[in-house]
Amino acid sequence: MMTGVLKIGMKSDYTYGIVSESIFFQIFLILMMLMMMMMMMMMIQFLQFRSAIMNFNVYRKKIVYSYQFNYLTFMKISVIREAMVGINIAPPPQWNSVPNDEQLIDLIKRMTGS
Repeated sequence: MMTGVLKIGMKSDYTYGIVSESIFFQIFLILMMLMMMMMMMMMIQFLQFRSAIMNFNVYRKKIVYSYQFNYLTFMKISVIREAMVGINIAPPPQWNSVPNDEQLIDLIKRMTGS
């Protein structure tokens, strides 16, 4: 349709009227094409970013399920830890001060018998 559009400053064989032959309209078309390319690249980057976030969520769920702890188990661990610090009960002798998470997990496993 527009064979003479990108010949800037040269008269083409066909005349589409004043609009398509003017240099301003051709510069406007080039700017529009650049804008389209920029928008396409931004959309592609956004889709890659979103898929990376989704992959990270799947990976995190795999980690949590591989230890076979859900959110409630972590809540129980933190509640027991807060209670032991708050009541100030004597911890077992192998714990020096505040128990860390691995020792609490061992305690819960011994309590539940799993």
